[in-house]
Amino acid sequence: MKDPNPGVFFAWPDNKKGDTASGIVIRQLSVGARREIDAQTTEEEIKYIDGQVYERRKMIDADLRFMRIHDYCIVGWTGLMDEEGKEIPCTTDNKVWAMTECLAVAGFVAKCMIELAELTVSRAEKTRKN
Repeated sequence: MKDPNPGVFFAWPDNKKGDTASGIVIRQLSVGARREIDAQTTEEEIKYIDGQVYERRKMIDADLRFMRIHDYCIVGWTGLMDEEGKEIPCTTDNKVWAMTECLAVAGFVAKCMIELAELTVSRAEKTRKN
């Protein structure tokens, strides 16, 4: 109950086998977090056509949405270095930079998110069986 959606650690792909000193911690976007982000970045649009109600969400700030999603899903990282060998701190701005400009990081995060989704499904199935 205290942390229903904890982050999961993934070692960087270029780590030596068994090296878990550096990597990234990510978590899935929860329904609650998504609703909060939706409330900040979209607006509800209701139209009445021939007596029918049509509801849809209209994006009002795509950049804020992108930033908030990645800030939520990337919990932290260690060992991400710049060209000069300095560690890149895990800040909101750096998360956005990594996901928009650094294809290696963005691709790795995407791969980890798929693994995390599969892990979540597997855990849910095991829980149902018990």
